[in-house]
Amino acid sequence: IHILENIDRPMFLYAENEKAKIEFSTTLPKIIDNDVYADDDDEVIWFKKKYTYILAETIQMRLTDKVKNKVYYIEVEVGFFHDGASIHIVFKRIIGDPRDLRFKISSFIHDILCLIHKCVDNDRYFSTCVFDLANTKTKTWAFTRWMMKHSVDNWQKFQGWGK
Repeated sequence: IHILENIDRPMFLYAENEKAKIEFSTTLPKIIDNDVYADDDDEVIWFKKKYTYILAETIQMRLTDKVKNKVYYIEVEVGFFHDGASIHIVFKRIIGDPRDLRFKISSFIHDILCLIHKCVDNDRYFSTCVFDLANTKTKTWAFTRWMMKHSVDNWQKFQGWGK
């Protein structure tokens, strides 16, 4: 993951609301199931369970914080692994399956912002707004979105991402 100064290429609007805007260098990031390993040894099995998806192409993202009038440029290289939506087993009945395609893009963006907080100037609330916006784009049910947004935000506070 690289933080860029600028992106000098056309960007495709993914989603936008009054707080944030998400743009990608491709129409959609190509995120595929992690089937790259065929071994059945314990380490590979753990890896496949932990990391559900892999980025199949390098992409750039432009995230705009409309409240603070700031723009963040991020590049994610091919091969980036992420675990999809981290939904505790207790909440699966209410929220849904963590591999649900509706959560694929939002969990991808969120995992990047959680890995490197400085991607968005350590702004936890903006990260949560971007996560919620991406879930809105995929027509995730409003109550589910509300639960996910507040669960993610409060978990990040608990983990010490305080801003």
